[in-house]
Amino acid sequence: MDRLDVSLGHSIWHSDAIADYGPDVYQGPGPGVIDLIFAQHRHTLHHSHQVTNILIHVDGDKAGRDTRRSALPQSAEDPVRGRLRLLATYRATPRIARLYGSAT
Repeated sequence: MDRLDVSLGHSIWHSDAIADYGPDVYQGPGPGVIDLIFAQHRHTLHHSHQVTNILIHVDGDKAGRDTRRSALPQSAEDPVRGRLRLLATYRATPRIARLYGSAT
């Protein structure tokens, strides 16, 4: 995320992946969420993300992940509010499935 590398961001999704971050954030094709996030990040001066406490559970062709994440974006100077910093922390628990062939 911090590098704003669109190609790399799109590459984490398989061709028919669906991203579901809820109706208030984003629901649609996987690469589309990358485009949304990068568009939001382009309005910040600086941003930093951390992913910690990574737990991965594998059961045959399906897996789950449990991570703790934090983000610290800093906005441009606003004439009324000044410069804003927001610390966002959240838990991510996506479901993952192997779709094609074998993992090697």
